[in-house]
Amino acid sequence: MKTAKLVIGVLSIVLTMVVLFQSCAATVGDALANEGGTSGGVGMAVALLMLVAGIVAIAARIVAEAAYSASLLMLWQAFWD
Repeated sequence: MKTAKLVIGVLSIVLTMVVLFQSCAATVGDALANEGGTSGGVGMAVALLMLVAGIVAIAARIVAEAAYSASLLMLWQAFWD
């Protein structure tokens, strides 16, 4: 299970970069369209939370299984809602 936690943490950090790039592109698109949208800013906040989740996943590999699984599920739920 420790290997799975490490893989999940690394994937979260990699996907953070994808979300951050997409959010920056959305921000530029909103600025060019002069619409004043907030989707880029919200995406950057989600990228930050995903980065935190990835770091927690890597650092918390020694935590009890139930506590880790519950916290990881809550973090992923928060990202994708």
